[in-house]
Amino acid sequence: MTSSPRSASASGSAIISSIASIFSVDQLSTSHTYQVICATAEFPIGRDVEGVLSTITAVLFYHPQPDDPPMKEGYCYYIFGKIATVHPTTELPEDIERSVLDFQVDVWSISKLEGKQRPIPPFISVTGSASNKKARSFDLHNMQYFHTGESRSSFSFTFPENSRKYRNNLPIPSPNSVCHVTGILTRSTVKNSAGIGFTQADVADISFPGVKRNTIGGSLLKGQQSTTASNWLTDDPFADKDVAPSSHKRALSPVDLTKDDEGHSTPTPVQKKQKGSGDQGHVNDVINQSYQVEGATE
Repeated sequence: MTSSPRSASASGSAIISSIASIFSVDQLSTSHTYQVICATAEFPIGRDVEGVLSTITAVLFYHPQPDDPPMKEGYCYYIFGKIATVHPTTELPEDIERSVLDFQVDVWSISKLEGKQRPIPPFISVTGSASNKKARSFDLHNMQYFHTGESRSSFSFTFPENSRKYRNNLPIPSPNSVCHVTGILTRSTVKNSAGIGFTQADVADISFPGVKRNTIGGSLLKGQQSTTASNWLTDDPFADKDVAPSSHKRALSPVDLTKDDEGHSTPTPVQKKQKGSGDQGHVNDVINQSYQVEGATE
């Protein structure tokens, strides 16, 4: 079954992709043109040392299409949607206590699965503002538009001790910096002294959008200089300095741009570049290796 089409998530949204077991289904409201289904689901996060499956619980909201079959309790479903913190004003079924919920999901797509499923922990993808920087962890906050309106959500990410990808480098974001994190849910939600729930996850990947740099993923840029630079916005750290583009390392080929009387860009030879100038940016080297899903070591 697929929910009504929705627009793509805006910057700052937190996305979840996972398999979940549905154990409660309620219809919150219905009319000829509007229907809201609320369901409670368990998401697997792994097995303990004795092999017992551990889960976290969430409440799901979705708007089914008229031809969608009804959701059934006791079955596994694939769920894709927006994840958010449960707030005191979140509308819940009467038989579900707020204290047992770890988060809520605005469902975009949901499909019933046949038979028993492998309990794979949920993946989440979050863009937000960082805070509470520690040795191996940090918090991330965002403001997103949920089905009930604007909703502030909080997440706590940890670099696991057994991570091969970040074994040598820990790119902990600076306070108030914007970063994008893909994580694996591994623990129950923890509430702070103010009663705000923080969804707990291990870092699988992290990036920093909007950062000016001359490298991407640790690799030097090795393309050729654009011959249509006048068609693009200027994003040059030397733009506010009295330095010609041909005199620093951003010039990657022996051509420069000049304009004729009609304003058209044409390539012309460039003089020999000076050594020692330029702004060579650096980012952490990202090694694309398999990620081991295990409980994080605090």
